[in-house]
Amino acid sequence: MSNLTWLASTLRFTLLLDQVSEDLEPAYRLRELFEQGTAIRPEAIAVARKRLESAPLDALFSTYMGRVRSRGELGVMSSMNQKLWLQYVELKEFLDSSALSYPGNSASEIINNSGQIQEHTLLPVP
Repeated sequence: MSNLTWLASTLRFTLLLDQVSEDLEPAYRLRELFEQGTAIRPEAIAVARKRLESAPLDALFSTYMGRVRSRGELGVMSSMNQKLWLQYVELKEFLDSSALSYPGNSASEIINNSGQIQEHTLLPVP
């Protein structure tokens, strides 16, 4: 692999990692708020689920695999596989859990197109 190809793969990987981080953020924030006892609107869950499912994890891992040159980079790949994939699975399980559908779960969480939660109302978890 030429140095220019390696550099292009590294830049693509960096951009994909940023996109994956942005796509996981809404679900991560909702989980934090839920753990604090905040009620979450179904619309916010739907947006977070859509963003999570659109995260380009396949492209991220494929791009990184294509640029591996050393055993150290293979170690990074293994670490990413363990940590990033585990985070994705945990967030997906959280969004799919029945705990989010308890009665009264209707506070004013709204996630805008940037994945930011605009406002919320804290309610005790029943």
